[in-house]
Amino acid sequence: MEYQPLGEGEIRLLSILQPLDSLSGVKPGAEQGFHLAENVHCELYHCTIQNCRPSATPTLEDNVKAFLALSYTWGSAHDEEAICVNKIQIKVRRNLKKALEALSETDLVKRGCMVWVDAMCINQKDAKEKSIVVPKMGEIYQKSWCVIKWLGDATAGSDEAFDFINGMCEAREQGLEATRKFLDDKSTCKRLCTVWESLKDLVVREYFSRLWIIQELAMSCDRSWVLCGRKTTTWGRIRRVYQCLRILETGLEDDALKDALKDMILSHDDIKSAYERVPDYHWKLLDDFHGLQNRNARETDSYQRCLITRCRIANCGDLRDKVYGMLALLRDDLASQIVPNYSWDPETVYEDFSRKWIETTDNLNLLGHCGGTGEHYKRNAARCSWAVDLSQETKLQTSNYHCLYRANGDMRAYYQFKGTDLVVRGVIVDKIDGFTGRRHWDDDYNKLADSLDSNCDSNPYGEDAALTEAIWRTLVGDRDYRGDLKSMLAY
Repeated sequence: MEYQPLGEGEIRLLSILQPLDSLSGVKPGAEQGFHLAENVHCELYHCTIQNCRPSATPTLEDNVKAFLALSYTWGSAHDEEAICVNKIQIKVRRNLKKALEALSETDLVKRGCMVWVDAMCINQKDAKEKSIVVPKMGEIYQKSWCVIKWLGDATAGSDEAFDFINGMCEAREQGLEATRKFLDDKSTCKRLCTVWESLKDLVVREYFSRLWIIQELAMSCDRSWVLCGRKTTTWGRIRRVYQCLRILETGLEDDALKDALKDMILSHDDIKSAYERVPDYHWKLLDDFHGLQNRNARETDSYQRCLITRCRIANCGDLRDKVYGMLALLRDDLASQIVPNYSWDPETVYEDFSRKWIETTDNLNLLGHCGGTGEHYKRNAARCSWAVDLSQETKLQTSNYHCLYRANGDMRAYYQFKGTDLVVRGVIVDKIDGFTGRRHWDDDYNKLADSLDSNCDSNPYGEDAALTEAIWRTLVGDRDYRGDLKSMLAY
């Protein structure tokens, strides 16, 4: 398929045709070996971005035409099927075709609402166009009337999970009495013994491990649709139910709903046993995505640490997108300085990103993400050790998000870039005799390379009390909170 160049401020939108609109002749594309596309017929249009998010109901007039933005996982490049675009038969990945089929049955698409799909609305073979459109993706998702999250094909478990989520929320809208009756009915037919596993399976789908959905979910809103097979719910409903599954917590958005669920679980041994078989961290997996929706928190350390960690553990086909996929979630002054350049190798992209992050934020907190998994032993000696290597996955753990120790307090960082060197100024506290990288419970200690054994077999400080004092003096840099005086005699 040939793409026409985009004009200034233009994007492409996909119109999914209904069966009666797509009966005219279809020309086979250059690729052979595909059966004629039976279900999906589309047309591509050039449009300017219109902000239709504030509208409670989408406007489909020509002057302000609403559009939807599709969030999905690309799937395997070896699993392709045919669709028709502008009456030309082309091949797309199977998961995208399934998403378009599901969208074609929604009321909005039937009424003429168009869809933005990255794989088709960006010329993926044109690096220059990608460099222009990729920075706009956050704006596209933010201004769409609704972000459509396609989780993939249905399973018996996903249908059960969607029915439970919708049933819980619809009953809650009618009041607590209706909610308790809904749960009673489910417990009577033993559905509450299997639903926990189904809910767990939903959030460990490949969709939630994909890099680009971090930005797409953060730019969505609670009314955004979530589709799985032929089942539909909203992002707000899913988030609300999963939060209430944390039955031992307090201060949630809807403690009354959580308490109703808790009473039901704890009053039936079989339901309680089934619930406890699912590790409770699954009910927190969506919290990161919801937290990143808070644009007012983008300058906080916890937000930035969460964003960096999420991008490191996410999957993507192009390692450069570990940076370009988070542009819409960075501070505006930082994001404006990072221009996607797909002619650079990933290491160069990471160095450019790290330097601009440090210079713009004027602190060195990003260095906390360097070397935590031993990648400094593996990197090319010519590469910069101060650049965070986003291609190296880090373990998902609490310390990624909350900085436990911060010896510098609120003191300003003193640093200077000299060529490829980062020169910093600090306080010399002691000499490091040995070190180890960050550890996780399932690490294979036979394969760890990020450690240096101590040369001293005994406590170099003598008594245990002296060792304890050395530890806390190290943590505070042997300075008081102002940073300019010796620390106190005791801590």
